[in-house]
Amino acid sequence: MSSVTYSAVSKYLDSDTVFVVLALYSTILDF
Repeated sequence: MSSVTYSAVSKYLDSDTVFVVLALYSTILDF
C-alpha cells in the first residue's frame, strides 16, 4: 500500500478503521 493511498484513506476513515482494513487486507493476502 503506497503512502499516498494510506494518506487518502486516513483522511476519510478513523485510524481504528484503517487498522481493521489493513488487518483484513493482510489476512486476504495470506490466502
